[in-house]
Amino acid sequence: MNNLNNLLLNVQAKSFLAHDLLLYLDTHPDDRTAFEAYRHALSERGEAVRIYENQVRALTPDGLLCRPDFNWIDEPFPWQ
Repeated sequence: MNNLNNLLLNVQAKSFLAHDLLLYLDTHPDDRTAFEAYRHALSERGEAVRIYENQVRALTPDGLLCRPDFNWIDEPFPWQ
């Protein structure tokens, strides 16, 4: 597996963790430990996305903010 795939896999793993914690918090809204873990997971996901977007390409339209032009459709999608 190359570095590009590792970067994307890291984003996916961090996203899964954050979403899983969010689902848990839907049924356990008073769990402060889980809420702190969720906040930490979101922070780690954000960092993983920034690293991917700086080294590869934008994952979302928001990722185009760091690009000099609107090249969203000029690049292949991450799964291509």
